[in-house]
Amino acid sequence: MGTPGTLRIAHLSDLHLTATDRQARSEPKLLGKLTGMNQRFRRLLADPELQGCDRLLVTGDVTDRGDLETWRGFWDALREFRLLGRALVLPGNHDVCSLGLGRVGRGATLATSDLDRALAGLRLGRQPDRFPWVRRLTPEEEGDAR
Repeated sequence: MGTPGTLRIAHLSDLHLTATDRQARSEPKLLGKLTGMNQRFRRLLADPELQGCDRLLVTGDVTDRGDLETWRGFWDALREFRLLGRALVLPGNHDVCSLGLGRVGRGATLATSDLDRALAGLRLGRQPDRFPWVRRLTPEEEGDAR
């Protein structure tokens, strides 16, 4: 992949993927009704520079609403583009669905179920599911990256 002794890291953030490409992101007041996030994400994954990375770091807001269907689509895309084994993913507020956290006054179980979905989404990709979301590379992974 990269030069021996170096580690090439690609960093993606705020993907805001949705269950389908026709579904708009949840913040229309900020940027208007954005659709097609999944298609743009797949174009990014196909980029030769990204394909040549040793590690893919995805930080926050992988999903727009924290739903498992979107998490599945994310992991399926990483699998398809052969990036799954190189991915390190840390969730953001949309993954833990802060949109639902505003409802805490009506019952904390709503916020808990949002967090449970985020943890289930992380587990689909065999990512750490305990806060803080920290992952140390194993000696084998460190060796593979050099």
